[in-house]
Amino acid sequence: MDFLSKSISDSTKTSSRKAAAKSYATKVAMVGSSVGVTSPGASKTLAGKVHNIVSLELGRKTYNQLRNDPSLTLEKIHYCQSELSSVTQLSGNMRQLSANFSGNDRNLEADEDQVKKKRLINHDFLVFELHTNVHPIIYVTAEKAGNGDKIGIIISVDKTYNEDKLAKYFRLFAIECKGKKIGLEYLFDVLEDHPADYRATNMNCWEYAKSTTKRVLLACQRLPEVDDEEKQRLKKEMEAVEGRIMGNLVEHNFKRAASASYRASTFNLPRNSSAVQQARISDDRRPYD
Repeated sequence: MDFLSKSISDSTKTSSRKAAAKSYATKVAMVGSSVGVTSPGASKTLAGKVHNIVSLELGRKTYNQLRNDPSLTLEKIHYCQSELSSVTQLSGNMRQLSANFSGNDRNLEADEDQVKKKRLINHDFLVFELHTNVHPIIYVTAEKAGNGDKIGIIISVDKTYNEDKLAKYFRLFAIECKGKKIGLEYLFDVLEDHPADYRATNMNCWEYAKSTTKRVLLACQRLPEVDDEEKQRLKKEMEAVEGRIMGNLVEHNFKRAASASYRASTFNLPRNSSAVQQARISDDRRPYD
């Protein structure tokens, strides 16, 4: 491929990503209030504020220890998604399911075979994996909500998270931060430094998660101990955020479409046919559908 062709190809890919991002943001805005984390009207701005309840959840003593702990490091940023129709409220460190989703309100562990069915429109949120020599791994969550008892930016701790749970049900992708000593208060400053008001068109969960991921990576770049090589790696990660969101979304929906097409092709086969049985086995193995 010559230089001109490569330039045109790269430009086309960039344009496609931007168009996909714009389309995704538009679809988010079209989702109604019935799904719990979107606003009642796409153009209506809801007054929000920052709800940082980490100290309340950890307890003042543990929280103060972490604030002053020189061994605390940021290891990973987990960019996560949950299906909008399964989320009705964000209360402390517990994600509730809607009453008609599985029979009654319960936490996500109760229906492991149903949670995190990625769709075209999802609730985007962030999980920051913090390591320390004094305490177990801490998972700080940051997200923006437009409904429920907490409108705005919600920063909390989820004590039920672990690597397996994040990978299986929540995570779209992860970014390695490699032990950055960003400090708890500095991290909170970055997470809170964003407009707290909610509007489904352009001040939503996706916009918050996307821009906050970039700003945390930028904060890591500015740490005095980070060398030039690591700064370049973090810069590349920051520039790739939007593309990774859309790339994972497109890949997932392509797989969904292919799977739906395969199921349709076996619809008229005898119920005990080997093709139908294999389709059922494949369905059981698919993590997101």
